[in-house]
Amino acid sequence: MRALQTLQGVLRAWLPLLLALTACADVLGLDDPQASDGAGSGSGNGSGSGSGPTARTCSGVKYGGSCYERHPPAVDWMTARDTCIVDGGWLATISTINEAFALDDILSVPDVVYVGASDLDTPGKFTWVDDGIQLTSEAWNPMQPDYKQDEHCVVGRSSTFRFGMDDHICKDPVDFICERPL
Repeated sequence: MRALQTLQGVLRAWLPLLLALTACADVLGLDDPQASDGAGSGSGNGSGSGSGPTARTCSGVKYGGSCYERHPPAVDWMTARDTCIVDGGWLATISTINEAFALDDILSVPDVVYVGASDLDTPGKFTWVDDGIQLTSEAWNPMQPDYKQDEHCVVGRSSTFRFGMDDHICKDPVDFICERPL
């Protein structure tokens, strides 16, 4: 058990760096065998071969022009946010009930995942990280937010009856959902 905890700690420490390096390699085309014309000059014919990141498939749910992907292992909210940014997106913004229903394919019942809202900028005002819009009262589960124990980050909580938001302690390790454009 101690070895597993040590491995989890190492992964949490190195995951953001590895994701950043992977994103840099994608942007520079280092993983694309066609990125170079073989001469090492980097010049091309203007056809676009090797000019930028390659197209990625969505391994999660496609909805409304976005790809939603669940990311284990569980990490704190800040690491989850940074991981999504490095991945070319943001922590998921779930602003409609239809969007929440669309995520059922990557959620279990019951389930808890970090989403892209917090009140870290203005305590007591929970807003989405991508656009700064305040969460509506319909988004919250009953009796939420309750502001217990420094709960400044938001989790989506699925249950048999509904998907709703709860405020949550930011440093707790939780799986998360990233959203990125298709």
